[in-house]
Amino acid sequence: MVSGYAVETDPKTTSRVLGRNLSISKKYSVEVGRTIKGMKLKDARKKLQNAIELKEPIQFVKYKRSTGHRKGGVIGKYPKNVCLAVDNLLDTLEKNAIDKGLDDKKLYIKYVFVAKAFRFPRRRKVSLRGQRRKNTNVGIVCEEVYQ
Repeated sequence: MVSGYAVETDPKTTSRVLGRNLSISKKYSVEVGRTIKGMKLKDARKKLQNAIELKEPIQFVKYKRSTGHRKGGVIGKYPKNVCLAVDNLLDTLEKNAIDKGLDDKKLYIKYVFVAKAFRFPRRRKVSLRGQRRKNTNVGIVCEEVYQ
């Protein structure tokens, strides 16, 4: 169960969002989260849109077994479903920050965590008996930077 965050945050300058039981790959989510951590919110959304449109791959570092090289010598893939889900979370995060009174142009992603969620059983067919659907929890924390 995901109950808290492993990072100290000031509630006045931070905004956070938690996506639970998302039907996406945990391994791909780890790689996407590693890629967008530390980026400004607008840059992270642009990077995800480029991956969805197959313009720029997400670099794989941890789960790169049998993953081919892409243009520019990057070992990576284009995880479309994960990028769409994380882009929706970033949209919600931006709206939460605006509701708190934070400036959306100064937001950067401070912390991303990915965890395995509850596995629901699939519909009972003979060929799918005993299989479970894989789900993932994704949490994102952004902070306003003063410069």
